[in-house]
Amino acid sequence: MPEMVKMTMEILASDTVYRSALASNIRAFHQAVNMEKEMQSVNEKLAAMEKQMERQTDEMAGRMARLEEMLLSFGATLPEKREQGNG
Repeated sequence: MPEMVKMTMEILASDTVYRSALASNIRAFHQAVNMEKEMQSVNEKLAAMEKQMERQTDEMAGRMARLEEMLLSFGATLPEKREQGNG
């Protein structure tokens, strides 16, 4: 690695066309590495949000089932049941 840094510094210190080409490549690769890190962070956040949504959906489904049971215990007719009876 130190040898690569030394060679890079020599090229960047030169007054050649290679200097600007290397500088452009370094900037592009640096930006790509940073964007990759940022994308990984975004993917991790998205995965966490998806898990949270799954938990909330499961919780909501359980609540809805309990509500239906409670309504039925009071003698209510659920909309799905009424539509089947009228159909």
